[in-house]
Amino acid sequence: MKLLDSTKTSDKLVELVNKHNRMSFAVAWARENTKVFQAVKQNKSKIRKSVIGTHFSQTDPNVMEWCLECYKKEGDKAPKIGFMFDKTRSVFHPKVYVFWSYNGIWDLLIGSANLTTGGMEKNTELVLQVSSKECSDDRLRRECTKQIEKWWTKSTRVEKLTKDKVKDYRKKYENRPKSHAPSSSNTRSKSDASSSSRIHTSDLLQMNWSEFYKTITTKKYMPCLKERLAFLEKAHQTWRKVDSYVKLSPDDRTALAASAPNVANSEEWKDIRFRWFGSTFGNGKFVHLINKYPVNISRALNHIPRDGHVSVDNYNYYINEIKKGFKRWDYKGHGLATVTRLLAVKRPDYFVSWNERSEMGLKRGLGLKTNLKTRDYERYWDEVVVTINQDAKWYQSKEPKSKLAGEIWKSRVAMLDALLDVLLSNYDN
Repeated sequence: MKLLDSTKTSDKLVELVNKHNRMSFAVAWARENTKVFQAVKQNKSKIRKSVIGTHFSQTDPNVMEWCLECYKKEGDKAPKIGFMFDKTRSVFHPKVYVFWSYNGIWDLLIGSANLTTGGMEKNTELVLQVSSKECSDDRLRRECTKQIEKWWTKSTRVEKLTKDKVKDYRKKYENRPKSHAPSSSNTRSKSDASSSSRIHTSDLLQMNWSEFYKTITTKKYMPCLKERLAFLEKAHQTWRKVDSYVKLSPDDRTALAASAPNVANSEEWKDIRFRWFGSTFGNGKFVHLINKYPVNISRALNHIPRDGHVSVDNYNYYINEIKKGFKRWDYKGHGLATVTRLLAVKRPDYFVSWNERSEMGLKRGLGLKTNLKTRDYERYWDEVVVTINQDAKWYQSKEPKSKLAGEIWKSRVAMLDALLDVLLSNYDN
């Protein structure tokens, strides 16, 4: 038997997720961007009946969206995860994790740690680990899995989960009392980072969707616009091939990162111009990571969900993993141009590439007082991502019905790359 604090619990859970053939768990709350849940996602075929609570709207809705996406793709083979919604005054509050393998080896962790950032990293927690080494009889393990199954039968199982239910829950999650809420919505990371950091209320932010669309589809720039859209569509298809960047082919990884001027001998990419939205091939250190050690970049990208809400926590975990990858190989070449290229290509509805070509247009368009420095990651979130999300009229518009307008709208933040061509020419004139 062992007593584990929060950090040791997190490391031990990741180890056991990878080690055993089966797992089952019941927790009050869960967050997608913990390294434990990322490990669970990578080993989703091992999940047996498990339950996650939602009281006080503390569970990340991205967890629900992932479960729903798995069920749509895999049907009955999807992870059997159920959610306890606020139906009674009784709060669903267990924290138990069970693992077992075909050879009779098992491990059980039970204590105070939720499957959240707090439970796995920040809070003072205590968890007891019991294993088959101390208990030759697996009765305790079976009793725990039996109890989890009972909770599971009372839960809203994934096959009963709907987009509308997840959408309703997300509203509750985003409006939950801040005393309970970790910083996870699209809020600024600094309380004083507001519109006061801008020179003025910019024309770009005041532009409505009709004005945005009319400007970006200016005839002179239409060929470049179509090339950008063709690349983003191809990128979207590529992300959907696998569940992790590291599993992509070298050609796909190169094209998404623009880590080379072209992709040699690739039929899939030969007609696609992928160097829109910035490039990374000028950064030799990063190119080396992409080619030789893509797992580091992949871990970072796993923190950015392919669909749905992207939180400041998602973003910060992504940035921290990028830093770790560079630090591990004694590289210092990361910066906004590198990290935002991948963000814009994976989530063009949230991120725009910040690089030498775009920074002047973004500075003028958003009315920023000063340019962002190479590693102003916090300012990029506060003054670019959140400003667009909260203040840009065109961003908050409803999805248009026409095909071209719909394609642009779905990638409207990354497509600032195209809009800035027009705006900069207007500024210069």
